[in-house]
Amino acid sequence: AFIERPTGPTSFRKFYERGDFPIALEHDTKGNKIAWKVEIEKLDYHHYLPLFFDGLCETEHPYEFFARQGVHDMLEHGGSKILPVIPQLIIPIKSKHIIHFITNFRCFISNCMHSNLLMMLYVKLHFN
Repeated sequence: AFIERPTGPTSFRKFYERGDFPIALEHDTKGNKIAWKVEIEKLDYHHYLPLFFDGLCETEHPYEFFARQGVHDMLEHGGSKILPVIPQLIIPIKSKHIIHFITNFRCFISNCMHSNLLMMLYVKLHFN
């Protein structure tokens, strides 16, 4: 089984608190969403996507929301930029042995299974 281990601040949290992410919280009638300060397609995926994945183990607001929604938005708009980043995502994901991260990641995968790239990542994580 998985044992929840105490963790220090994630890299995601450190970058967020320094204001290094081009994001803001936007409220509308449908709820909260990320207001991206740059076009998502123009982001450096090798830099930002691993950081947002790192944030999936966060449990506090606004970190949890920004990490989950940021990963979703980047994968939805990333196209061909995602595949080259997958190797950078595997080790950080495997090293996060905490229940919350596993729950968030499984929930996220189940919502995004339409993507062949995510299916490859899922298979690599669980069968290698």
